[in-house]
Amino acid sequence: MSDSAPGRATITVAVRVWRQAPDATVGRFERYLVEIAQGDHVLNLLAALRRQHDPTLCYPDHFCKIGTCGACALLVDGKPALGCRTLVAGDTIEIAPPRGRAILADLLSAASGT
Repeated sequence: MSDSAPGRATITVAVRVWRQAPDATVGRFERYLVEIAQGDHVLNLLAALRRQHDPTLCYPDHFCKIGTCGACALLVDGKPALGCRTLVAGDTIEIAPPRGRAILADLLSAASGT
């Protein structure tokens, strides 16, 4: 199933994403191949991953969509980033929860660490 936007080329991205159960104290990275439209943002990639592979993936999906609230903060390839503003660049990507926040599940974290 392709999530490509009309008129945009589809690319396949090798995603390494952090997975952690809600009550777990440790997690692990899992790998997926995800089809997205070229030029998509990281949050679009996560939505496509959820649709194409695992509907249980938790990530921040309620946010301002303009890069001001910080609710979609993630680590993308080891660097702090906002998922709504960060474009998928290349055919591989690693996505993890931000440092210093308590992990609620997968990529979903509390607003402040405990």
